[in-house]
Amino acid sequence: MHLHAWDSPPLRPLTADDAVQHPYLIEFPEQVMRDKVACLTDRLEAVFGTKMLSHRAGRWAFNETYARILMDHGYQADCSVTPHRSWKSVPGAATGSGGSDYTDFPDRPFWWHEDGSRLLEIPVSILRYAPTTIVRGVRRLLGRPGHRLLWLRPNGRNLGDMLFILESALQEKRDYVQFVLHSSELMPGGSPTFTTAEQIETLYRDLETLFDVAARNFAGGTLAEYARTWRSSDIPGRSFRPGRAGQAGFA
Repeated sequence: MHLHAWDSPPLRPLTADDAVQHPYLIEFPEQVMRDKVACLTDRLEAVFGTKMLSHRAGRWAFNETYARILMDHGYQADCSVTPHRSWKSVPGAATGSGGSDYTDFPDRPFWWHEDGSRLLEIPVSILRYAPTTIVRGVRRLLGRPGHRLLWLRPNGRNLGDMLFILESALQEKRDYVQFVLHSSELMPGGSPTFTTAEQIETLYRDLETLFDVAARNFAGGTLAEYARTWRSSDIPGRSFRPGRAGQAGFA
């Protein structure tokens, strides 16, 4: 399930023009959040005839309240956390404080806990890469961070970065990598990233190479399948216990 608050029913405006400002779901009152999650969950389950088990937040906006709502609906896995990346500078509602800040979140799976329920967070595969000292110095002179964030997400120019993520995951003995791509990016003009047929052909060539290399050491699986493996294996992991401000934290 993937929800964008400004066009997911029930439509209850938060700003003067939600279609323009694109407010984050976490900026709405909790009851509105609950109503929207319930509506979309029920609709998807009715259409596809199966329980919704995994979720990614629209515009990566997630918090303890959102996790608690998902647990109430029986979700098993979420993949909204983008480790090392803050979205605070990306506005939602004009009167809001921006998106979620995942700078200090772990880059490995952890549990959200609430009243005996738990939701497995499976962070997006993002590698914090620190180049050489000289390159870091040049980047700082240009006003850029000294490090780069490498995503397992194709943009037509980062095949080498994605292959580096696979190799790093093996060296660090990570048991998963998470690939990210919008379905609309698979056609020309479906996104700002791939606007031409030639760019789409490059994308498919990159995907063929990436999946060929990944298949040597990884097997495909859904988020719910991965979460079930964690539950059945009782793999130790950090916990996050939702609570009031100042009372929540990792354990």
